[in-house]
Amino acid sequence: MSAVLESRPTLEAFLEWENAQPGRHEFHAGEVVGRVGARRVHGRVTQNLARRFAERLDGSPCRVFAGVEPPR
Repeated sequence: MSAVLESRPTLEAFLEWENAQPGRHEFHAGEVVGRVGARRVHGRVTQNLARRFAERLDGSPCRVFAGVEPPR
């Protein structure tokens, strides 16, 4: 069982704690938020696919969005 994280951790404390966790979390504005389902390898695959799609669509009116809502 990993150590409990303090309520408002420093970035360094969060990173140390995060590396010992089975799931993934985000550190946003001093708050720790659990990430749903995704693992680091999935993020890497998504980035690579988005980059390849964007390269193929360069010069076309199409745009690639990955993991975020498109700007309005």
